[in-house]
Formats: sequence, C-alpha cells, structure tokens
Amino acid sequence: MSTTPLHLQPVDRRMAAKLRAARAVQLRITGASYRSIARELGYSGPGACFNAVQRELRAYRQEPADELRTLELARLDEALKAIWPRVVRGQTRAVDSFIKLSKRRADLLGLDAPTRITIHDVHADAQRMRDELVAAGIAPDNTEVADIIKLAEQIAMGQL
Repeated sequence: MSTTPLHLQPVDRRMAAKLRAARAVQLRITGASYRSIARELGYSGPGACFNAVQRELRAYRQEPADELRTLELARLDEALKAIWPRVVRGQTRAVDSFIKLSKRRADLLGLDAPTRITIHDVHADAQRMRDELVAAGIAPDNTEVADIIKLAEQIAMGQL
C-alpha cells in the first residue's frame, strides 16, 4: 500500500513516467535499441518505448527534423566527451576525430556559409555574343559565327 496521499499519486505516476522517458532518451542517445531500452526500463515493448522517447523529444522540439537533430547533437556531445582528454593532449587521431565531429555539428546546425552558385542565362549570354560580334563588324547571319554561337549554347546547357 502506498504511503503517498491519494491526491498526489497521479502526479507521482506522471513524474515517474517522465523520468523513465528521460532515461530512455539517454539510453537511445548512447545507441541502445528500443528493444533493449524497453526491457531495461520495463516498457511493454519497443513500440511503447519509441513513443515515450518521441514524446520526450517533442517536449523540447516540435518538428520531427528537430527531434532527430536534437538526438544527433546529443550523440555528438557524448562522442566529444569521450575523445576530449586525448584532444587536449594533442593526439593526432583524436584531433582528427574532433574536427570531423565539429564539421558534422556545423552541418547539422547550418553554421557554415552556403556555397555560392551562379546561374547563367545561356540565351542572354548568346545574345551578348551576337551583339559583340555585330559591334566588331562580323555579320550575325554569318554561318560560321552562327554555328559557333549554337555550339556555345549547347555546351553551356550541358548538351555536349
């Protein structure tokens, strides 16, 4: 029989469920399977464990991508904790691993500047070429010039 007053028992059950779900998230971060977490923490099965972990993650983030990002960042934190003493000692392999972890974190969080991509208007470029040829006194209807412009357009559009 419980010594907790009856009016507090539902709160205690919710708190116990919340603590169990938080522990499930911790185990999942370390790479444990839902099946093993369910066995260890007493969930009815891996599906119930999965649902508890997802609910707990949603408490911090609402979007599914954010949930996965949160989980992945926590895993990166754990990996960093494991190698940090060797990084500080300057061990080359640990430093290399640290750089890879940092790159992954930057990728997940979008910290790096985006790559610039320039898109050219092939037809406008061809028109400028024609205009330059006319300005240079070369007839635009010259078959050889027209062939060169057409070839340039095809190359620019990836057709050759």
